[in-house]
Amino acid sequence: IQLIFFGETTTAEMTDSECEKVFAFDFDGVVVDSARETGTSGLKCYCKLSEMDYPLDKELDHILDHFQIVRPALETGWEAVVIIYGIVHHKLDGHLLLNTFQTEWKEKLLLELGRTEEELKLLFNETREKWIEEDAEGWLNAHSFYKDACDYIRNLTKKNKDNVYIITTKGTVFAQRLCDKASLGVCHDNVFGLEFGKKWNSLEKLSDKHAGYSILFVEDRLKTLLDVHKRMEGLVSLYLVDYGYNTDEQLADATTNHKAYITIVSSISHINQKQK
Repeated sequence: IQLIFFGETTTAEMTDSECEKVFAFDFDGVVVDSARETGTSGLKCYCKLSEMDYPLDKELDHILDHFQIVRPALETGWEAVVIIYGIVHHKLDGHLLLNTFQTEWKEKLLLELGRTEEELKLLFNETREKWIEEDAEGWLNAHSFYKDACDYIRNLTKKNKDNVYIITTKGTVFAQRLCDKASLGVCHDNVFGLEFGKKWNSLEKLSDKHAGYSILFVEDRLKTLLDVHKRMEGLVSLYLVDYGYNTDEQLADATTNHKAYITIVSSISHINQKQK
């Protein structure tokens, strides 16, 4: 998968049938690779909690490299603080945490930190907001974008921006900033972030708003797609990208057990061709 930084754009042909559909995209892992930014925000939080000096150079790279490995195990941003604690304090290996963070380590590490989920959510958001306030360009440049995804979304919004949505667990304002910086053309009102609740809630709203339209939802997490299928069977066409923050096991599971209602694609530009 080719990653791009800001400023690179290309054009692609559009099909007339795309005007008759509503497109909803997960953000992190489908459009943007935010692992380094999320890990850095988590590290800044941990430094505040532990009064540890912010690491530099090789030590910083070592921590963030391990976080990058664990990133598929992270479900919401504040968990980055807990993962960083495990990597720094316990010297836990990224590959170990990838497979065991949610089931074995999360609650244990959270208890050791002596902070509640709500406290870490607040700290994580405040720390990220301060970073943006003090160094907006540095924060934005900590992200990279998946080139094919950006190209496709830009061309969709050029034709009909009202039918293109971002549905994400990232804070809405943060996602809006990134959409603008990457010139995706997505309307701010069409960015449904963490504050909007579960993704299937947002998709239900889109189904009501765009009655009669085909709704296509693209994700990189199998669990999320299964949740949507459980609640909206037959109402949304579901696509799982084979990149982003999923794992080989999840892709194999989708292929073996869920291919009747989930289509795996290597690029979001393939979703029209793959639609059943």
